[in-house]
Amino acid sequence: MGLYTDTKIYRAARELMLAVVKHLRSLPRDYQVSLGYDARRAARGIVILIYRANSAWDQAKLPHLQELLELLEDLKLTLRICDELGLISHDQHAEEIHLMESVGRQATGLRDHFAGAPVG
Repeated sequence: MGLYTDTKIYRAARELMLAVVKHLRSLPRDYQVSLGYDARRAARGIVILIYRANSAWDQAKLPHLQELLELLEDLKLTLRICDELGLISHDQHAEEIHLMESVGRQATGLRDHFAGAPVG
């Protein structure tokens, strides 16, 4: 995968993390400690898992990529709740969806690629 900071998936995940932090900055206090914390933790975790997957060899990347996809689903749900409660605008949610789809497609492609890689 090369230097992780040079990959498309890293750049998309970093943009996603920045969007989440920016969009959730003005949440009411009671949502800040629940939904806001969960979303920021998930977004940061996705970036960390990209680093871990990049550091691993071939099929050793698979657990990190699978965990990344699960964390991405958690983030999607959290941000959908924020949108439905009116805590973020529909435009902000649309931007986040676009970035999440980009990260998800790339992670799925990498997972499928390395799942077929020979062991050793």
